[in-house]
Amino acid sequence: MARNDAQWLPPPTGYVKCNVDASRFEYTVFEKGPFGPRLVKAFAIFEALSWLKSIHMENVILESDCLMVVNALLRLSIDVLEVGMLVHDYLMLKAQF
Repeated sequence: MARNDAQWLPPPTGYVKCNVDASRFEYTVFEKGPFGPRLVKAFAIFEALSWLKSIHMENVILESDCLMVVNALLRLSIDVLEVGMLVHDYLMLKAQF
């Protein structure tokens, strides 16, 4: 699907949709640090999944705007060393749902 064709769809009945995306605001200040954007997005996905599990939420659909992290989480790509440990932790947590 082309980016221009992308359209939000509500989750199916009985499901919860959790969207983890990045935002940019006009007055946002960027502080350079040790963590790259992919690692931050992978961590956000992991934290969202951890929180959903802690409140006993099931039937969850996760969405993200970071294709590289999504592919790693779906095991379509393992060439993401920056997020490798989080991908491993995510897969272990996902197996508990």
